[in-house]
Amino acid sequence: MLLARRPVLLVLLAGVVCVACGSGTTLRTVSPAKGKGAIELSVFNGSGEAINALFIAETERVRKAKGKRYESGSKDERVLWGDDMLRSAIQEEQTLEIPGIEPGRYDVRVLDKNGREQHIAGLKLGAGGKYVLELGSSGWRFIQ
Repeated sequence: MLLARRPVLLVLLAGVVCVACGSGTTLRTVSPAKGKGAIELSVFNGSGEAINALFIAETERVRKAKGKRYESGSKDERVLWGDDMLRSAIQEEQTLEIPGIEPGRYDVRVLDKNGREQHIAGLKLGAGGKYVLELGSSGWRFIQ
Protein backbone atom coordinates (compact mmCIF):
# COMPACT_ATOMS: atom_id res chain seq x y z
CA MET A 1 0.00 0.00 0.00
CA LEU A 2 2.84 2.41 0.85
CA LEU A 3 4.47 1.77 -2.56
CA ALA A 4 1.23 2.61 -4.36
CA ARG A 5 1.15 6.07 -2.71
CA ARG A 6 4.72 7.03 -3.62
CA PRO A 7 4.00 8.08 -7.24
CA VAL A 8 1.21 10.36 -6.02
CA LEU A 9 3.49 11.84 -3.36
CA LEU A 10 6.25 12.44 -5.92
CA VAL A 11 3.82 14.22 -8.26
CA LEU A 12 2.62 16.44 -5.43
CA LEU A 13 6.17 17.28 -4.38
CA ALA A 14 7.14 18.09 -7.96
CA GLY A 15 4.20 20.50 -8.16
CA VAL A 16 5.30 22.27 -4.98
CA VAL A 17 8.87 22.59 -6.31
CA CYS A 18 7.63 24.07 -9.61
CA VAL A 19 5.51 26.66 -7.81
CA ALA A 20 8.50 27.64 -5.68
CA CYS A 21 10.66 28.15 -8.79
CA GLY A 22 8.50 31.01 -10.08
CA SER A 23 6.53 31.21 -13.24
CA GLY A 24 7.97 31.33 -16.71
CA THR A 25 6.90 33.36 -19.70
CA THR A 26 4.49 31.63 -22.08
CA LEU A 27 2.44 32.36 -25.18
CA ARG A 28 -1.11 31.18 -24.64
CA THR A 29 -3.33 30.60 -27.68
CA VAL A 30 -6.83 31.78 -26.80
CA SER A 31 -8.19 31.12 -30.29
CA PRO A 32 -6.19 29.27 -32.98
CA ALA A 33 -5.25 30.88 -36.30
CA LYS A 34 -8.00 30.71 -38.91
CA GLY A 35 -5.83 31.56 -41.93
CA LYS A 36 -7.35 35.02 -42.38
CA GLY A 37 -8.29 37.98 -40.27
CA ALA A 38 -6.48 40.23 -37.83
CA ILE A 39 -4.19 38.88 -35.14
CA GLU A 40 -5.21 39.74 -31.59
CA LEU A 41 -2.13 39.89 -29.38
CA SER A 42 -2.04 41.08 -25.80
CA VAL A 43 0.73 41.10 -23.20
CA PHE A 44 -0.10 40.26 -19.59
CA ASN A 45 2.46 41.38 -17.01
CA GLY A 46 2.83 38.69 -14.36
CA SER A 47 6.58 39.31 -14.06
CA GLY A 48 6.62 40.89 -10.61
CA GLU A 49 7.99 44.18 -12.03
CA ALA A 50 6.65 47.06 -14.08
CA ILE A 51 7.55 46.73 -17.76
CA ASN A 52 9.14 50.01 -18.90
CA ALA A 53 9.81 49.14 -22.56
CA LEU A 54 8.50 46.57 -25.02
CA PHE A 55 9.92 45.79 -28.47
CA ILE A 56 8.75 43.35 -31.14
CA ALA A 57 10.86 42.30 -34.13
CA GLU A 58 10.75 39.56 -36.74
CA THR A 59 12.57 36.49 -35.45
CA GLU A 60 14.64 36.12 -38.62
CA ARG A 61 16.05 39.67 -38.29
CA VAL A 62 16.96 39.09 -34.64
CA ARG A 63 18.51 35.71 -35.45
CA LYS A 64 20.71 37.26 -38.16
CA ALA A 65 21.93 39.91 -35.69
CA LYS A 66 22.72 37.30 -33.02
CA GLY A 67 26.03 37.91 -31.34
CA LYS A 68 26.15 41.59 -32.26
CA ARG A 69 26.09 43.77 -29.16
CA TYR A 70 24.33 47.08 -29.63
CA GLU A 71 24.50 49.85 -27.10
CA SER A 72 21.14 50.28 -25.39
CA GLY A 73 19.19 53.03 -27.16
CA SER A 74 21.62 53.18 -30.11
CA LYS A 75 20.54 53.69 -33.73
CA ASP A 76 21.54 50.10 -34.61
CA GLU A 77 19.44 48.73 -31.77
CA ARG A 78 16.45 50.82 -32.91
CA VAL A 79 16.87 49.57 -36.49
CA LEU A 80 16.80 45.96 -35.26
CA TRP A 81 14.02 46.20 -32.64
CA GLY A 82 12.05 49.22 -33.82
CA ASP A 83 10.46 51.76 -31.51
CA ASP A 84 9.32 51.08 -27.97
CA MET A 85 5.66 50.06 -28.19
CA LEU A 86 4.76 51.49 -24.77
CA ARG A 87 3.48 54.97 -23.99
CA SER A 88 3.68 54.24 -20.27
CA ALA A 89 4.77 51.30 -18.14
CA ILE A 90 2.70 48.12 -17.92
CA GLN A 91 2.20 47.63 -14.20
CA GLU A 92 2.10 44.21 -12.49
CA GLU A 93 -1.10 42.30 -13.37
CA GLN A 94 -1.99 44.69 -16.23
CA THR A 95 -2.64 43.73 -19.85
CA LEU A 96 -1.75 45.68 -22.98
CA GLU A 97 -3.22 45.08 -26.44
CA ILE A 98 -0.66 45.12 -29.29
CA PRO A 99 -2.30 46.23 -32.57
CA GLY A 100 -1.16 45.75 -36.16
CA ILE A 101 0.79 42.49 -35.94
CA GLU A 102 1.09 40.60 -39.23
CA PRO A 103 1.30 36.78 -39.40
CA GLY A 104 4.81 35.42 -38.83
CA ARG A 105 7.42 34.62 -36.18
CA TYR A 106 8.42 37.29 -33.72
CA ASP A 107 10.83 37.95 -30.88
CA VAL A 108 9.70 40.12 -27.98
CA ARG A 109 12.03 42.05 -25.69
CA VAL A 110 10.83 43.70 -22.49
CA LEU A 111 12.84 45.87 -20.09
CA ASP A 112 12.29 46.84 -16.46
CA LYS A 113 13.59 49.87 -14.54
CA ASN A 114 16.37 47.81 -12.89
CA GLY A 115 18.32 47.15 -16.08
CA ARG A 116 16.91 43.67 -16.66
CA GLU A 117 15.35 42.19 -19.77
CA GLN A 118 13.33 39.25 -20.94
CA HIS A 119 13.85 38.06 -24.52
CA ILE A 120 11.17 35.73 -25.82
CA ALA A 121 12.12 34.19 -29.17
CA GLY A 122 10.20 32.62 -32.03
CA LEU A 123 6.56 33.37 -31.20
CA LYS A 124 4.46 32.03 -34.06
CA LEU A 125 1.41 34.20 -34.71
CA GLY A 126 -1.12 33.16 -37.34
CA ALA A 127 -3.79 35.18 -39.14
CA GLY A 128 -7.08 35.27 -37.25
CA GLY A 129 -5.53 33.92 -34.04
CA LYS A 130 -5.92 35.37 -30.58
CA TYR A 131 -2.88 35.17 -28.28
CA VAL A 132 -1.81 36.29 -24.82
CA LEU A 133 1.89 36.60 -24.02
CA GLU A 134 2.06 36.00 -20.27
CA LEU A 135 5.28 37.45 -18.86
CA GLY A 136 6.47 35.43 -15.88
CA SER A 137 8.83 36.21 -13.05
CA SER A 138 11.57 33.69 -13.84
CA GLY A 139 12.77 35.02 -17.21
CA TRP A 140 14.62 38.15 -16.09
CA ARG A 141 18.34 38.62 -16.78
CA PHE A 142 20.62 41.62 -16.49
CA ILE A 143 21.62 43.36 -19.72
CA GLN A 144 25.35 43.21 -20.27
